Amino acid sequence: MRIRYSFLILLGLATLIPVAVSAAERLRQQSSPYLRLHSDDLVDWRVWGPEAKAEARETNRPILLSIGYLACHWCHVMRRESFTNPAIAKIINRHFIPVLIDREQRPDVDATYQRAAALMQLPTGWPLTMFLTADGNPFWGGTYFPPERMAGLPSFPELLTTVADAHARDRDAVTRSGARVIDAIRQATRIQPGTLSLANLNDAAARFLEAADTFEGGFGTAPKFPYIPALELLWRHHLRTGHTDSGDQVVLSLRKMMSGSLYDQIGGGFFRYATDNAWRVPHFEKMLDSNAQLLSLMVDVWRETGDAFLKRRIEQTATFLLRDMRLDNGAFVASLDADGLSADGVEKEGARYLWQPARIDAVLGADAARFRSVFGLQPPENQEGPDGVPYRRDGQEETDTTTLVTLLRAARDQRPPLRRDDKILADGNGMVIRALVDAGNALHRTDWVTSAATAFATVHRLLKTAAGEPAHSYAAGEVSGPAQLAGLGQMADAAITLFESTQDATYLDRAEYYLQTARHAYEDDQIGGFFETHSDQHSVVLRSKTTIDAPNPSGNAVIVSAMARYYHLRGGELWRNSIERTLLALGGVGSRPALEFAGLMNGAETYLDGLQIVLIGDRAEPGMQPMINTVNRISAPGKTLAVLTTTDGLPESHPAAGKTRIAGKPTAYVCKGTFCSLPVAGADELASSIRSLRRE
Repeated sequence: MRIRYSFLILLGLATLIPVAVSAAERLRQQSSPYLRLHSDDLVDWRVWGPEAKAEARETNRPILLSIGYLACHWCHVMRRESFTNPAIAKIINRHFIPVLIDREQRPDVDATYQRAAALMQLPTGWPLTMFLTADGNPFWGGTYFPPERMAGLPSFPELLTTVADAHARDRDAVTRSGARVIDAIRQATRIQPGTLSLANLNDAAARFLEAADTFEGGFGTAPKFPYIPALELLWRHHLRTGHTDSGDQVVLSLRKMMSGSLYDQIGGGFFRYATDNAWRVPHFEKMLDSNAQLLSLMVDVWRETGDAFLKRRIEQTATFLLRDMRLDNGAFVASLDADGLSADGVEKEGARYLWQPARIDAVLGADAARFRSVFGLQPPENQEGPDGVPYRRDGQEETDTTTLVTLLRAARDQRPPLRRDDKILADGNGMVIRALVDAGNALHRTDWVTSAATAFATVHRLLKTAAGEPAHSYAAGEVSGPAQLAGLGQMADAAITLFESTQDATYLDRAEYYLQTARHAYEDDQIGGFFETHSDQHSVVLRSKTTIDAPNPSGNAVIVSAMARYYHLRGGELWRNSIERTLLALGGVGSRPALEFAGLMNGAETYLDGLQIVLIGDRAEPGMQPMINTVNRISAPGKTLAVLTTTDGLPESHPAAGKTRIAGKPTAYVCKGTFCSLPVAGADELASSIRSLRRE
């Protein structure tokens, strides 16, 4: 009886003692596919939050922070080499509190530590490997570290041991070092007041052209990213001033990217960046945000040039997005993995996209020679053997290879599927919704517009916090926390674009919901400008207002643009004041125009110079649809379109308020600033007015 009684007491006590959760269980419970992928690691990973910092303080151990994302090739390499290595995992678990972050769920945290690495003159990128004090202050780090010494890099075990010893010997010195880094970030990200004028934008365009690669397109040398906001600035400059060099550089850049291996010649869609100057050696991750931005830019350029090759790429990119990156609920996933399984079952970068000449011969037979006359095969980075990724040879852009590509794609579809990161991100979905609406309206593809509206409805419904505010991401039935500033701006911009397409005022109400959230919980109402994160977000080391495109437009850039478009449609002094306060608080970037500030300058141009097009009449009456088609067919970034039966619904501040129809016909007014063009009643006259007023 006594033994049984003792057993029952112990059993009762056991129910009161918390059971330690293993890293595998901890990560399997996470909504992020990237964190779940690491659940089989030997490293005892924690998730980002106050608990990890508290544990670091209690155990007097530094934090080892690893930031990555599912599509990242080198993240997978480091996982295979180090995080599943028993000897390396033992060092990490003994001497550190290891924390794993999905950068797409916490771009704000990632941005802070990327800045820290840059200020310490360390490499930046992913995977980002940072060593932190218990307060979260960074004191050393880098990106990928090999398990053994390689190409001047120390081995990861050597680095871990050195950092652990330094922390144990002189913790106070390490703490002071981390505090100095955070202070340096605070100083480096201080807002720089000033004014942003069209003259500043013209100066920026001249600087960007000096940095441009006039042979292969884009900017600078390898590795080369598209720098889409900077290309957009050049395109806006071309339309505003007639400067042909700006327009030519954008057209050249797009054609080189579309012809090279940055573009998936077989399946459509763009890879994230290239490691060579000619865009032929890609890193193979496909990201929703970069494809959405490139689609938008291609549409704007095609509106002006009518280029047939550009039109095909628009159609193929939209098809890729809708086929490969759309969920059953209509929203879009974050990315497709760079790595896939090769024929022998080994995980390898680009495995799905690489071809051997013999395999092409087997699929195409007698047509293989014609394929080789149009396409070359580029060996991938750091790989040996006959495999290559297709690119179009110079001068072959116009050659129709639809039949050949269709056969190869069918053969490629038999390969193992790629991992797909099925997170729904507010910013990426906002970008692709606007891109599909613009593309659908320009190319008369109502199905694309319908798909975009479905995606918007899904994102708006699912991405809500428990408090009913917009959330940043959604996966596995969970939201990851409050929206980031860029997500609010992109979703507002998407709603405004859907309003222009449908004239359903509900979309403007949705835009106001996102913009009001930004004003209430993100705006600095003392100095001006917007913080990247919610006012209640306490897990960030430093709450900052950034103007840097990294590489997507900064949160302040996106919110200024969205507020400007909303203000041009609905008016309201509070919006105008927020825009002008933000531009004054951050406008110092105009005095040192660099590529990474292009987004904010584009937002400023939308406010200062965006066209406000008003069509008066019923959408169904004869003559109205050709005028709507004209607006959709002409390149005018930053414009707004309102189709009204009367101008009574326009705010008093709108320059077209009180304007009337001509002789009972559908009538258009093209406005900029405080004045409007003369009224026009035909599509040709409207086109002429738009082209005239978009000039400076």
